[in-house]
Amino acid sequence: MAKRSSKLRDTNSMTAAIVAQSTDDEDQGDDPYEAKDREAVDRGRLGGEKGGDLRELRTLCAARLVALVDALRSIPEDLTPCSRSKVVAVREQIYYGWERPLVTAHGVKCIAGKYEVDGWWSMGAAALVNSGQFQPRTRQLEREHVEPVSRVVWDLLAIPRTVEETADLLDARLITCTVLSDEHRRLGTGEGWGRYEHAGVMVQPGLDGRSSHPADSK
Repeated sequence: MAKRSSKLRDTNSMTAAIVAQSTDDEDQGDDPYEAKDREAVDRGRLGGEKGGDLRELRTLCAARLVALVDALRSIPEDLTPCSRSKVVAVREQIYYGWERPLVTAHGVKCIAGKYEVDGWWSMGAAALVNSGQFQPRTRQLEREHVEPVSRVVWDLLAIPRTVEETADLLDARLITCTVLSDEHRRLGTGEGWGRYEHAGVMVQPGLDGRSSHPADSK
């Protein structure tokens, strides 16, 4: 078995390269769909031998979540798990069974594999990364759901929903924003973007402030 390289990677250089690719109109980095069937991509398919149908993946991820939620709802009241157990189970399925697979399938560009370049960013978090001072594997940044996931979980548990209804609910309400750790502590509780306004956290669409992807959601 080949040994893994012992060379240390310059993570600041790697981060700077990603930022440059995402903000330079003439250098957008590698196309995640390069060498795949472009017509298939335009129809919502990834193309290629291992390509998958994005719509089918979305449906499958939602179906798995519905199966878990329905199973939890079907447990007799005298045997039902504690509230925290149910919330954690559904929340974990949302992240690992919905968000992560779809982000990967769409080829979303992320900083440190977690913070979406085209997602919402606080201006402070964007300034940190764009300055080249961000250090991966530290707690400088937080990936925060604008609407607490626990509220989404309780709404899913409250009433039965079809797979498509569940997928639509997740699309509409799972909005994330990358913020500084200090900003995350200041946000506290509240309703959606109102928490940001109350805490004085200003946000922008995309790491470069020019993304068109999430802007329709705010």
